[in-house]
Amino acid sequence: MRVFAGLPLPADVTGEIAAWMRGWSPAALKTVEREHLHITLHFFGEQSEEQVRKLVECVGAVTHPRVEAVLGGVGRFPPGGQPRVFYVSLARGGEQVEAIHRLFEETIARLGYAGERRPFRPHITCARVRRDRSPEPPPSFGRLAGWTFVLDRLVLFESRLTPRGPHYHPLQTALFD
Repeated sequence: MRVFAGLPLPADVTGEIAAWMRGWSPAALKTVEREHLHITLHFFGEQSEEQVRKLVECVGAVTHPRVEAVLGGVGRFPPGGQPRVFYVSLARGGEQVEAIHRLFEETIARLGYAGERRPFRPHITCARVRRDRSPEPPPSFGRLAGWTFVLDRLVLFESRLTPRGPHYHPLQTALFD
């Protein structure tokens, strides 16, 4: 089973981000579907049923206060050279999301999972660059910058790959206080 842990976004935020992405070039960019917009904490990839059961327990044990977050601007990975991913950053709330990430990483480390080598940067992936394409930069984030919202849960998702794209199914949810 292919799984990841993430922080889902409220529907009004995903709706506004999806509307902002509508004008992007489909030839150069594969945009993320509205219902898949989230902040990833850890991508596990393929896991056995036993490993997934343990991850379900880990997610269920996470406690944290809700996070008031504010959308920032548009960024890209890597920061220099040809972009592979465009994302939206957090102008506020990033430090609290980093704290949730550290807490979760400490919890899963007890199960033998190694953390990422790259530093964690809270972000919302919006689009991936199609191979051999040079996309135009996304339009200005405009009125969405500064949008305030609340992150109120951590979810362990199963990601089922289909010919039409991934389908996410929540396996366990930890509601924040």
